[in-house]
Amino acid sequence: MKYPSDSICSMPMAPSSHPLIGRFFSLLFAACWAGPVLAGYQHYEARLHESSWESDARGMSCTLSHEIPHYGTVEFSRGGLKDLKFSVYVRRTPLLKTSAELSSDPTDWKHGVNPETLDPMDANLRSTPFVVTGAQARRVMYELEKGMEPTLRYRDWSDGMDEVTVAISPLFFRQAQREFLDCVRDFSRYGMDEGKPTVVYFEFDSARPTALGREALDQTVAYLKKHRGTAILVDGHASSEGAEGYNHSLSRKRAIMVRNYLMKRGVPRSRFELRFLGESKPVASNETELGRIQNRRVEVKAP
Repeated sequence: MKYPSDSICSMPMAPSSHPLIGRFFSLLFAACWAGPVLAGYQHYEARLHESSWESDARGMSCTLSHEIPHYGTVEFSRGGLKDLKFSVYVRRTPLLKTSAELSSDPTDWKHGVNPETLDPMDANLRSTPFVVTGAQARRVMYELEKGMEPTLRYRDWSDGMDEVTVAISPLFFRQAQREFLDCVRDFSRYGMDEGKPTVVYFEFDSARPTALGREALDQTVAYLKKHRGTAILVDGHASSEGAEGYNHSLSRKRAIMVRNYLMKRGVPRSRFELRFLGESKPVASNETELGRIQNRRVEVKAP
């Protein structure tokens, strides 16, 4: 909607005996006052012709970035033994600290899908106010992978008067994500080199790994081909949703899936030891979705 300019609103409104002319000036007067009431809302997102994702390599790190016009850039990054990181770079450094709500909103083409509330993000007073790592970063990537639109909502950083929304477009994400994961595979060092487990994450109520879980499996294959005499301990886990017996069975399916995946790629069956731990060894709270995502896992390690 286009509101009348200040010059029009400042024009003297002469009285008129004609009912139509009087009605016109009444509506114009109301419109002049309605403008400030509707102010205080800022929305940023890349439109269809502006949306693009770019995968790149910087040193031994891989990045996956998306520019949001007039606002800044969002970026996934990963390198070495470091976990996945999600950062939001802004053009104007914040003046006020705030906490932003984060949701996963359906795009215009996903009919009948409800938005989902994700964990909030606390802003810092720097050019990258929002930075999260690990499971929270993977959650943002997973929502984009599904074709959803992660969206930040917060009060503006100058005087707190405006409501700001920042929508992250999933358009053209999947192809760039594949290039990013290929880059990570090329540059990653393997956690088992440091005596740490490689963690394979799984989808909800499933023995199907997430995209990042498949990446971890491929890294494990590369490591085991270099260390052919290494014994392999595979621990299956589950979050606490569902009955205890069911979760034990689900952790068993996940561990077997990992073993079979590695066997198909040339790792002998005799090298494996499998354990099915169900929900008994959580690494995070099962009271939050973020914690449950971290608990749906298989850990592969060289004991």
